[in-house]
Amino acid sequence: MSSNLCPWLWRVQEADARILKSGKFYTALLRLTPIGEKRFYLKVMDYLPPTYLSLESKDDFVRHRIEIRLRRYDNRIILQTSVFCNRTTALFQVSDSRRLQKEV
Repeated sequence: MSSNLCPWLWRVQEADARILKSGKFYTALLRLTPIGEKRFYLKVMDYLPPTYLSLESKDDFVRHRIEIRLRRYDNRIILQTSVFCNRTTALFQVSDSRRLQKEV
């Protein structure tokens, strides 16, 4: 399921034996073409069952916040995933500068 939500994020696994609540840790692999694969930790920051879950990466290389929301609309359930980058890394600066050079 995580490959459908975030194609660059895979093998999300529990890192501790706690129940799902704020403070629980997960491990995941980050798959980016220029750097290959990198393992990092995700920590549950907020959890409001069954509608909201937020995870933050605890890694100096990539600092992401992933928010997953479930909303009921008529007879359907809508899954909304948002990814926020809390820090601009060198990898993203390089990709942005290449795009700007092509536009100019």
